[in-house]
Amino acid sequence: MLKLKLGDKTYVATTINAAITRETFQINRDALQFAKEALKAQQAEETEDFDLLTDIMDKTLELKDRKAALICKAYGDKFTVDDLENHLTDEEIDLQINSLISSINRKIEKK
Repeated sequence: MLKLKLGDKTYVATTINAAITRETFQINRDALQFAKEALKAQQAEETEDFDLLTDIMDKTLELKDRKAALICKAYGDKFTVDDLENHLTDEEIDLQINSLISSINRKIEKK
C-alpha cells in the first residue's frame, strides 16, 4: 500500500495492476538508458553538440511527464498531473516512483 500527501489530502494506492507494473518497469529502464545518454551529454557540452543536448532535454521532460502520469494512474486518477507537480518536487516524484517499484518487487517476491 502506497500513501501520498498532496496539500491537505492523503491518497492511498491499494491495487497495482499489470499495466501500471509494466509502465513502471519501462520508465525505470528508460531512466537507466537516459543516464547513459547523460554521460554522452557531458561530452557533448565540450564539443558543442547542441542537437544531442536538445534531445537529452526533450527526453528529460518526457520522462518527467511519464512519471507524473504513472503516479496519478497508480492512485486511481484521484488528482491531476498538475496537482501532483504543484505539490511535489522532482525528487519527491522520483521517491514515489521508487516506492512504487519497491511495492511491485515485494509483491513479486511474495508470489
